[in-house]
Amino acid sequence: MRTKTLLSLLLLLAFGQFTVVVQASNPFSSNVVALTSQNWRKEVLESPHAVIVNFVASDEVTANCSKRSGSNWHPRSRDKSRWPTGTPNRRGGVRQRLYKPKKKQPKPDSHAEKVVVDFRQERNVLSLVRFVEDQMPNYVERVVFPADDYDKKIKPKAEKYGLPQAILFSSKPKTTALLKYLSTAFRRRLLLVQVPPTTKTKKFMEEFDISTEALPALILVHPDGTRTRYDGKDFSRRKLERFLDDHALEKPVYKPVEVVEPQQETEATPKEGDQEAAKQDPEVSSEAKEKVHVEL
Repeated sequence: MRTKTLLSLLLLLAFGQFTVVVQASNPFSSNVVALTSQNWRKEVLESPHAVIVNFVASDEVTANCSKRSGSNWHPRSRDKSRWPTGTPNRRGGVRQRLYKPKKKQPKPDSHAEKVVVDFRQERNVLSLVRFVEDQMPNYVERVVFPADDYDKKIKPKAEKYGLPQAILFSSKPKTTALLKYLSTAFRRRLLLVQVPPTTKTKKFMEEFDISTEALPALILVHPDGTRTRYDGKDFSRRKLERFLDDHALEKPVYKPVEVVEPQQETEATPKEGDQEAAKQDPEVSSEAKEKVHVEL
């Protein structure tokens, strides 16, 4: 019961931004998935977000494990990304384990390669929330020095891949869990940029007509350079997710945009009519004949 209360409080504090998967026979919330060997790949390996798994031994599994000399799964197993067939040791063993995809995957649009981190801190809500927030995938582009960060890195990257830019002028310097979640959800469909309120970014804010009194503010820069401002006052996850989904690319981009080089103008060839006129008309000037001769 204590573990279930802990995870339910985690879901409330995390605003539903984490995928929580529990190996239990009776899930207590719609945000919690009962994890089995059948849905392990779908819920864990194929998820682009951080997935925290709480290992709960049911009565049946506990009874079976008590009859054996040891469990089929150990928290120090080398292959941590596989489906655990047993349960962790109750005495000092790992009960929560976090799975997050590696930034570089062997195949496009794949999340199967995981980084696995064990939760070994004190088991309370605050420690677990901080642990998950620190381990969440983060693809937010931060602007600290506009001339270096935006002009030389972020803007060329967006132009190279033809991506829209969602520039968030935040009221606080910290990159929140919500921004990390959105950067993962819309990765390769747009660039999520955060501009913290500092003296170094003041001129950059003025370029977008953003004042410190209007923070937070969200500007969507389209690939053609046009801008769309988020006029809502509610910066909740669902509102922002709906707004970004309306302006993001339909499919993720993995290759740079092909730049079509303008064709060079070639010398115009004389028309057949002009050549015939030069031959038949005796009054054609010598310059015109010379021109036709050169063009031929």
